[in-house]
Amino acid sequence: MIRTVVVEDEPSTGTRYAQSVRDYGEPFVVSGVYESANALLCERTYVHVDLVFTDVRMPRMTGISLIERLRHDGWDGMAVVISGYGEFSLAQDAMRAGVYDYLLKPVFPADFERLLRRIEVSFLGNQGHLVSDALEGVEIELLPSFVQKAIAHAEEHLSEHMSLSSVAEVACISPAYLSSTFTRECGMSFVEFLHRVRVARAKELLSRPELSLVDVAEQSGLTDKSYLSRVFKRVTGQTPGDYRRQKLHGPRRLLDDVQ
Repeated sequence: MIRTVVVEDEPSTGTRYAQSVRDYGEPFVVSGVYESANALLCERTYVHVDLVFTDVRMPRMTGISLIERLRHDGWDGMAVVISGYGEFSLAQDAMRAGVYDYLLKPVFPADFERLLRRIEVSFLGNQGHLVSDALEGVEIELLPSFVQKAIAHAEEHLSEHMSLSSVAEVACISPAYLSSTFTRECGMSFVEFLHRVRVARAKELLSRPELSLVDVAEQSGLTDKSYLSRVFKRVTGQTPGDYRRQKLHGPRRLLDDVQ
């Protein structure tokens, strides 16, 4: 699932963009439509958003300033800036803010659909390496279709709560049969697989010093700081804090801490 919000000060335009996302369908889900940058920022739910479409010229805060603020707060999703102004300097500012794409109005439905298709491939591809690393040596394309469906569901909903029963329901199979087949085919239980993928995601997030351990836990699906620490240490042999210090400062910092 790619949770998407639209920020556009012209209500009819924002509604049209949101409808284009809904028409495209899965894996995109519209989580909200906002008429200003401040309206989105006030909710604080943007930390769970994967994709932001925003207009450039808006009262009080521009779309580019919004993306810069989100980045400063630790948000690492994709952003698309839409503008009616063909100014090269605006495009440069957007790229510096780390946007995925910059579109000029009017945006036609076919253009929007092509953009969403590229985002889907890019988004799911970015997470795909986490799964392949967790299932190293397993030929995923040769697994039973219901196991592949369970893996895809876990990948798309990594930051959300899920149980073996809920995933089995999506895969249209009984929990017991999914569990036994997954263990036999993949060499580990589904829960162990989920832990490995989430720890791999946590490792990526820990390389960003602006994120707290609470942020890392929430965005990796490991619930809270305590659960993150337990699972992370069991999988890697290190605490999240030790891993972060080693990642950011090198092994010398760890030796200094011990001494």
